[in-house]
Amino acid sequence: MLTNIAQLINAFGGIIAMLIPIMIGVAILAFFYGLYKYIKSAGEGHTEGINIMIAGIAALFVMVSIWGIIGFVQSSLNISNTQTVSAPRIPTQ
Repeated sequence: MLTNIAQLINAFGGIIAMLIPIMIGVAILAFFYGLYKYIKSAGEGHTEGINIMIAGIAALFVMVSIWGIIGFVQSSLNISNTQTVSAPRIPTQ
């Protein structure tokens, strides 16, 4: 039973690891879409493009900062990226 939980946690971690680059890509696309809207709207409607660009930059900042903090904590605690999560076991006599 505990091995199933460990497999579930590892699978969830794998899904999250795949989603991180996709989310960063979406934030970059949002920034460039805002830049496009800013350039396209000559005179009027600049604020919508600016707001989209700010949201894209803020999302990138938050994601990369969290990624860096996790990396710092892993290196400080000597935790490798390839280490699998193991569930605690019930001692048997």
